[in-house]
Amino acid sequence: MKTLFKLPLIVLIIALLAAGCASGNAWQDNTGQGGINQEAGQNADQGPGQNAGQESGKQATETDLPPRQEAPVHKQTVSLYFSDKELMKQYRTEKEIEVRNEADLPKAALEAWIAGPENDKLTSLVPPGVVVEYVKAANGVAEVSFSKEIKNANLGSTGEMMLLNQIGLILKQFGYESVRILVEGQREESLLGHVDISKPLKTQDPGNIELVE
Repeated sequence: MKTLFKLPLIVLIIALLAAGCASGNAWQDNTGQGGINQEAGQNADQGPGQNAGQESGKQATETDLPPRQEAPVHKQTVSLYFSDKELMKQYRTEKEIEVRNEADLPKAALEAWIAGPENDKLTSLVPPGVVVEYVKAANGVAEVSFSKEIKNANLGSTGEMMLLNQIGLILKQFGYESVRILVEGQREESLLGHVDISKPLKTQDPGNIELVE
């Protein structure tokens, strides 16, 4: 009878111990999951806030940058020279030009000359498509390089002389007493076959050239 009484008690103790172990494991799992979930929640709460703050700071920095300022426009009235349609006489006209850099005035003046006169009684000797590639000073001489279309001018010796003289007169107002004409940056013996341009050309005095509106 004693053996029969002890057997159920032992079974009961084993059952209680098993239940206790199971409850402990469950508590550890819940605690672990809770910790992970809590950490994930903190990351979720902090992540967007931090990103938003960084983005806001970036936008504020870009907004606070001062606007880029362009160089002021420099305006100047320049003298341009054209001939009459019979190529008998040269005349002076005036035109206001605008540049961002004052050093670009000689080139801009030549470009205005290439665009042609506004007076119907005058004509341009420059053929279509001519581009002023650059104007620069070399030992006090203005070096002007034109695109190859400048050689397409259909002019005789008088017309060629007028064409070259007009270039020199335009540049004289910027302090150049002589000019060297280049074609695509290269020296030429002659532009149209009538006048030697292998050396710098001395510019005449523009004082006796009549001004027309």
